[in-house]
Formats: sequence, structure tokens, C-alpha cells
Amino acid sequence: MYALALMALTCGARKDELVGLRWKDIDWSSNTVFVLRTKNGDSKEMSIIPKLKDYLFKLWDSVKLSTNNINVKDHVIFRGTVSPFRSFTMHKQWIKTLARAEIEPLDDKYGEPIAFHSLRHTFCTTLHRNGENLKTIQSLAGHRDISTTLRYR
Repeated sequence: MYALALMALTCGARKDELVGLRWKDIDWSSNTVFVLRTKNGDSKEMSIIPKLKDYLFKLWDSVKLSTNNINVKDHVIFRGTVSPFRSFTMHKQWIKTLARAEIEPLDDKYGEPIAFHSLRHTFCTTLHRNGENLKTIQSLAGHRDISTTLRYR
């Protein structure tokens, strides 16, 4: 769950984009991950930070050691226990992760659940607070319409 949350926080990807990633989607030499199909039906490339790359690489090594399957690159990165080709369900793991981090599952300010999707909003907000222009944020987040991105200003 750590790598999944770190990727959401540093790439701004949607949950469905992340849980569908396969090992073959990572380009280790260019520090990028390729998303074949986004919510909008487009594809996109995301940069991965060194800390995430190191963690994913260790995970990749352990996956290779734990299987004899020659199609291991087709396995999803964030896999479930049923099959290496199917991702896990998120809700229970997310609630457990919040509990381990001693974070209340409800936001104190608004009383809303802290959803995994909140990491995507944090990504966009952090970019804006650090001076990134809205067109760049729109592109990185994969927003088709700039009005979606305007909420972060």
C-alpha cells in the first residue's frame, strides 16, 4: 500500500489508473510509468521520483524471485491475493493504512471521509502552492477541461 499511496501522491494518478498498472508499464531507464488508458480514454506517461523507483524496484525483485511465471511483466504491480493478473480491492486496505498512520478516517474540518482520491487532490494542490502554472497541473492531472483544474488556485 505504501508504493501505491506514494505513487498517487507524487504522480497525481487516479486509483483505477494505478491499480491497472503492470510491471511492463515501468520504464526503469527513464523513470517513467506508462498508463495505457486514463479515465478520459487517453494514455499518459508519469514521472516517478527516486524514492518510489527504489521501492518499486525492490518490490519487482521480490516478485521475480517468488514466481516461475515467464509472463511476470504482465502481472499487475499492486496485485491481490487471488491472481497476479488482478489488482486488490482498495477500501479495507485504505482504512487499515489510515489506522496504522494514526489518521482518523474522517476529516475533522469537514467530517468527510478521507478517500484515497484525496492524494490526487494533494498532488495538484501541492503543485499549485509551489508555483506551478495551471496548464501544467492540468496536463499532469489529465484534466480535459481547465475548469476542473481551477479549483486548485
